[in-house]
Amino acid sequence: LIPPLPLRVFAPDAEVVLPQALTASQLFGIERLTGIELEAAAGVVGLSQLFLRWLALMPEGDHEHPIDPPGLTVMRISGGRYRVTGAHRVVWRWMNKFSPASEFGLPGEADEEGDGDGGGTDFDFGDLVTMTIVDVFETDSDGMLLSYCPTFDNRSVRRTQEAVERIRRGTRQIGDGVRAFAKSPAGRTATAAAGGLGKMALMAGSMVRHRIEEEVARHGA
Repeated sequence: LIPPLPLRVFAPDAEVVLPQALTASQLFGIERLTGIELEAAAGVVGLSQLFLRWLALMPEGDHEHPIDPPGLTVMRISGGRYRVTGAHRVVWRWMNKFSPASEFGLPGEADEEGDGDGGGTDFDFGDLVTMTIVDVFETDSDGMLLSYCPTFDNRSVRRTQEAVERIRRGTRQIGDGVRAFAKSPAGRTATAAAGGLGKMALMAGSMVRHRIEEEVARHGA
């Protein structure tokens, strides 16, 4: 039997640090002004629950937009562990009846120009929006995640256009290791089982493991 997705991505004693927010109006609203409150969880059950709450803030969010270059940066640290950094864009449908810029705007924000992709911070219910997340992982020598902490600016959500996202998705290329994993029977089962945890964790886990295997082979050569 293939273990559930979290058990294939996270080590049993893994830790995550994620936003404490319960609603989008908290994270992308009032916490734009007061700062983001964070919460830590340890163990697969605890971190899965926190992950589900985090992902629910971006309903049906598409996290499969790794930013490459620079891709993943792998640094070997003491104890046979690895520090991995990367970044991805998340795209989701804004399902809230408030606009961050109009109700929780910062000085001068109302005058901001778009970013060329239909961006801007004054958007409405149903708009397609995007945000960049910097991913920081710590893994063991097998590529299992020991810790994960996303870093982002909750003031950086921007409106985007569906046509632009379709073009980006059509031209985006994923690393050979991830493509090989996704095409394998285990990869297809894992993708189907991803469900609420989100495909981002699967992609990150498989990408990280592939890079860790490369680093272990290089240091062992």
